[in-house]
Amino acid sequence: MRPRQAIPIVLAFLGAASCAEDGSAPAPPKAPRPNIVLICLDTVRADAIDAHGDEPAAMPALARFCSSATHFIDASAPASWTAPCVASLLTGLSPEHHGVHGEAQAPALVQSVMTLAERLKAAGYTTAAFTGGGWVSAEMGLNQGFDTYYGTTSEAFTLEDRGSHLADWVRTCDRSKPYFLFIHTYEAHDPYGRKRPPEGYDDKAAVERVRTYAENFRSQLATPPTDEMPAGVDGAELLTRWRSEPLFREAFLARPGVATMDRIVFRYMNATFATDPRRPEIEARLRARYRHGLGLLDTGFAKLLETLAPIAPPASTVVIVDTDHGESLGEHAFVGHGRWLTDVLTRVILAVRAPDRVPKGVIRGSATHADVVPTVLEWCGIAAPADIDGVSLLALATGARPGRPVVAEENRREFGATGDATLRLVAVRDERQKFIATYDPRTGLASEQLFDLVVDGAEEHPLPVGDLTPRGVAFVEAVARVRARVESFKSEGR
Repeated sequence: MRPRQAIPIVLAFLGAASCAEDGSAPAPPKAPRPNIVLICLDTVRADAIDAHGDEPAAMPALARFCSSATHFIDASAPASWTAPCVASLLTGLSPEHHGVHGEAQAPALVQSVMTLAERLKAAGYTTAAFTGGGWVSAEMGLNQGFDTYYGTTSEAFTLEDRGSHLADWVRTCDRSKPYFLFIHTYEAHDPYGRKRPPEGYDDKAAVERVRTYAENFRSQLATPPTDEMPAGVDGAELLTRWRSEPLFREAFLARPGVATMDRIVFRYMNATFATDPRRPEIEARLRARYRHGLGLLDTGFAKLLETLAPIAPPASTVVIVDTDHGESLGEHAFVGHGRWLTDVLTRVILAVRAPDRVPKGVIRGSATHADVVPTVLEWCGIAAPADIDGVSLLALATGARPGRPVVAEENRREFGATGDATLRLVAVRDERQKFIATYDPRTGLASEQLFDLVVDGAEEHPLPVGDLTPRGVAFVEAVARVRARVESFKSEGR
């Protein structure tokens, strides 16, 4: 209480020159608003920074960043593929509310939904983004509020080849104002490994082999192409090459196209991969290729931090690193992402370097992408709107509140004897447990699973759902909301 009592005495001593025009005491000076750098590393598993036995961490530079930052170790994504995850990261909304979601496709963000860039620009920030395009392209509506947005369906940013665009922006940005910089890259995304230039382009024999395979494959496709695997095609080879060879992937971009090829590969995984005797060999090869890609990404990440160093002094810059979703490398007989809500797909890395603004170290307690927007707004002294789904992480980081259950949702195409259907999955997760409801429109019924993540982190042994009361009030309430959402699916008739 003493410092508060001393304030009027000190102000009086300073005299009238220190007072406002109406004679009242002036407001204390506001702390400068920090620069905000938000880096989204696409398709990076949460264990990319962990050592595995004798194998060191695949991403040592990222591991060093996390160890020097505030690491929200229980963070998870609101979906398991890019479009809904990045939309949540930039809006503070769940996929249910921002609408950028679907089964392997997604509509653009509508202009009525405000982005973090729009809110910061209105507060006087310079805003810029450099993205890998695709689901994070300007055409997806994510450029709302950015003064500069590099990343379209035809021109994309990568860490492997940063080009002059980001360097030019760093050199010429207005340093008299705080800035918000968003960076996104697909380096770890399949096809795993180096993408530019694709491996094999200089090997004429390899190019010819891929060309011949593609021609033979296309000649066996139904017209128009369907999800059926062409007769005589080896599904194991198709899966392995589709996920790990950029040259192979490029051969099918025009026909039958990525969406159709993805569905054909998924049909093989759905029906055959789990029992294929070559599965261990396939998984080992894909894991090695994925790890190779993580190494390339890690090198690029370290160089990116060096590039930003001249304009990002730690005392005045908050750097947030987020991975939008993970990747399954054979777990649950699946390779890739999307369609499921297992932890290998939804657990993410979320780390914040903000010296003197938040305690450094590992923070337990569930968090999600939507929490980034209100956290940044709080740092910048801007009131977060009441209608967003995220909650500022600052109270969690300081121990003022525990983590809260977070929700994720996904759509999965299922092939079966009763016909094909798009199943709808909704999950609620905290650091100890996960509940998943799966709605099947063919039957109008929902199945439920419960996992104890403390003893069964691989989610291989579902528990009886039963009475959830021992799981805690917050978890029970979140499950009730998930069940209500499933009921809404039934009323929608899909």
